[in-house]
Amino acid sequence: NILITKDWRACLTDFGLSVFSDATSSETTNRGGSLYWMAPELLDPDKHGLKFIRTQATDVYAYGCVCLEVVYTGRPPFAHLPEPAALMKVLNGEQPERPSGSPKMSDVLWRNITTYWSESPRVRPETRLIVRDMVWPRPLESPAPTSLPLLNKVTGQNYLQRPQQLHHLHPPQ
Repeated sequence: NILITKDWRACLTDFGLSVFSDATSSETTNRGGSLYWMAPELLDPDKHGLKFIRTQATDVYAYGCVCLEVVYTGRPPFAHLPEPAALMKVLNGEQPERPSGSPKMSDVLWRNITTYWSESPRVRPETRLIVRDMVWPRPLESPAPTSLPLLNKVTGQNYLQRPQQLHHLHPPQ
């Protein structure tokens, strides 16, 4: 979840940390979360030789989904499909198509987002590198202004010059 404060600071709270509980049960499951934003290794841990555990890499996958949703489509990847069909697309290594509408997505941003969606968690970049690239863009890769006023306000240059205000909240392991 991304919460926006009254002074337009974005705070990352939990990508999939919500769990379902049954009032008639004495147990809860740690498999809660939002399917449309879940990394492949959370959907089928056995296929990836992993345990069901949320990591920085699963957060990076979810962040790629949020980038597509917030800036371009207004919906998570594969939202036009029922959950089982969306799950199968992700498990088969498929990625959403690049949006073609306005605002136009830059090649750099699309390359970054598809890297965040890498099927292997080991290939996804660390969050510190994502933040570094947002705060200090590489030469000749400065972000193009967007036609979305809220996004301009949240990602404005004065905010990006204060990286100490970017927080990653992750549960202790």
